[in-house]
Amino acid sequence: MKPRFEVDDKAFQGALRKFQANSKRSVTANLKQQAKLLVVELVGVTPPNKKFEMNKKGGETTVKNDLAKLFKSSKAAKAERNLSRVHTSARNRRGRVPKGIAKVKAAGLPAYRKLMLARVGKMAAGWKNAASTLGAKLPTWITRHNSPGFGKIKATGRSIEVELSNKSVYSGQKGWVERGVKAAMRKRYWAMIKRVDFVQKQAAQQAGLEAK
Repeated sequence: MKPRFEVDDKAFQGALRKFQANSKRSVTANLKQQAKLLVVELVGVTPPNKKFEMNKKGGETTVKNDLAKLFKSSKAAKAERNLSRVHTSARNRRGRVPKGIAKVKAAGLPAYRKLMLARVGKMAAGWKNAASTLGAKLPTWITRHNSPGFGKIKATGRSIEVELSNKSVYSGQKGWVERGVKAAMRKRYWAMIKRVDFVQKQAAQQAGLEAK
């Protein structure tokens, strides 16, 4: 069962209201734009990404290191051929292979390594559908995956809501992703607040109320 969590967005909504009050664009346009920027930042903090940066190389390095801890390539007749079974049983809740585990003689290791490297970006791709809905572009190493998730825009009269969902987060990564979501929302919050401050100062200068 995939983990589920919701993040309190009251501060984000408050910043958006201030942003809207100092904008000439419509509420719909501003909300969609902020949601578009937010979903890209959410991708940037979902493994293997971190610190709002796309991290394909880091993800690939993690895969290679984990496989090196567990397997030793061998052509021996008794070498393990079901690498997926061994790999799955050896991984911890975070999906990592712990240190100090006994190595297994493995047949077909290069092919299995290639297969695992091709999976890098699968969790982050859970935001792909939301990004597509909002018109945000993601790297192809992420969009190559068809991971579950969605983005919804619901307009009812004068009210509009945006819902973003990633259904590909592994249970062991829930805490990491939840912290990342909060960090992404804080980043967007402060970006809007800074923009409001800039617009207000600019208006004050134009009105002759503040020295340039």
